[in-house]
This record gives sequence, C-alpha cells and structure tokens, in this order.
Amino acid sequence: MLNAKFYETYYFCNVIKNTLQDQFGLARVLNEFYGDGNVAYLIETFPKFSLFHKYLYFVIDRIYYENLNQLAENKSKRLPIEEALKFHSIAHISFQSYMEKNENKTEHYDDLIHNYMEDLNDAYEQLLTHTVEEVFYILFQNRDLLMEFNLMISGALEREDIKEIDTDLVTKRGRLKRGHIPKWVKRAVYFRDRGQCVLCNKDLSGIVSLDNKENYDHIVALAQYGFNDVTNIQLLCKECNQNEKKAGEAVTSNSYQKWYT
Repeated sequence: MLNAKFYETYYFCNVIKNTLQDQFGLARVLNEFYGDGNVAYLIETFPKFSLFHKYLYFVIDRIYYENLNQLAENKSKRLPIEEALKFHSIAHISFQSYMEKNENKTEHYDDLIHNYMEDLNDAYEQLLTHTVEEVFYILFQNRDLLMEFNLMISGALEREDIKEIDTDLVTKRGRLKRGHIPKWVKRAVYFRDRGQCVLCNKDLSGIVSLDNKENYDHIVALAQYGFNDVTNIQLLCKECNQNEKKAGEAVTSNSYQKWYT
C-alpha cells in the first residue's frame, strides 16, 4: 500500500513528461541514463523496480541536486529539500544545524551543501524512493507517455552493440528474448486497463463474453528492441493483437474509461 501525500509530485510528473517530449534538447543529460553502454545495465526481465522507476529515480535525483547548485549561489540557510523531508515526517538534521556544526571544517558553502546531502544518506534515499513511487503511481496510467519512454529506451538499445553480452536475456541479433510475463504484471496491467482492449474497448473480463481472450502485448515489440518491463505491456484482445500489431510498430491509445458518466 502506498501512503501518498503528493508533495510536489505533480511538478515532477510534468518534468518527466517534458524530458520525453524534448529528447533532442536533453540528449546530453539522457545519455547519462542510457548511453555509453549504460543501457546494458538496464536489461532485466520484469523487475518490480521497473525500468521506468529507474528513469524516474535518475531524473528526480538530478532535479534535487540541480536545485542545490542554484541555492549555493544564494547561500540560503534553509533548503527546499528540508521542507519535503519535514512534510513526509522523515527524521533529519536541519541544514542550519549542520552548518553550525561544520562551519570551521570547510571554506566553501557549496561544499557544505553537498556534504550535507551525503550525510542525509538514508533520509534522502527514503524521500527519493517515496517520491519515485508517487510519480510512478500517477504516470503508470498514461500509456501514451509510457510508449514514448519505451520508444526512447528501445532506440538506445538498438544503437548499442549488446550482442556480445554474456547473458541469457539477449538474442544473437541484439534483441531481448521474450520473458515469461509474471502474474503480478498481468494483474497490474489488467487493473490499469480496466479489463478492456485498449484499442477497440472490447470487454475481456469474461463477464460479457467468454469468447474474448485477453492478450498481454508489448507496446514496443521485442523485435523493435522493446523491453520486458511492466511499463511496456498493455491489454489487447486477440484480434487487435494479431491485426493492429502485425506490422510490429508501437501502438497504444489515449482512450480511457471515465470514472463515471
């Protein structure tokens, strides 16, 4: 169960959306996540801390530290991250107390800030992990955004030569092998997609018709360098899976059932 408080969560959601919409402008930053062979370390078969979780962690952590660099110029005695820690009732030492305790150990204010972050250690990790889970909770419902993310990461995989990786997860052609989809993935996707085919809205619950069979489809196909990740799976009927996905191109919909009419 996630005890969500949504402190700045929607701000981070918007930043994540913007990073996926401006991949060219942020190419240097994004390269730190998946470039220079890093994509090989992202290959797992349906980890619960998903590929998208890792991306959220990377971006949000970077935002926190970029904000600190800006604050270093103002020499503030109170940092915004303290407000977040306080809001989530995470025990921590205040930056002012930390400065008073360490002011004679360094001459540089920016060094104090970064040393303070290192000393926060478990408190910061707790805040970061919780924030990632809240952002994931919201954005996992946005299939179109998930498709953009998976297209980005599949493009990174295609550009890297990973055929030589000594792993059972990769084919000789440098694509990922099909992995068994765990029950927890199917349950998560079925719940998110409300038991309906996301392309034609056909009921797949077995209540209306026993003939309609649920298919769990990779949004970005493995043949197109897609990943075995919960964020790359959607619910389709058999017909849409066979016909609409025949070409292998990534496709989903932004059609969602309203909570009420």
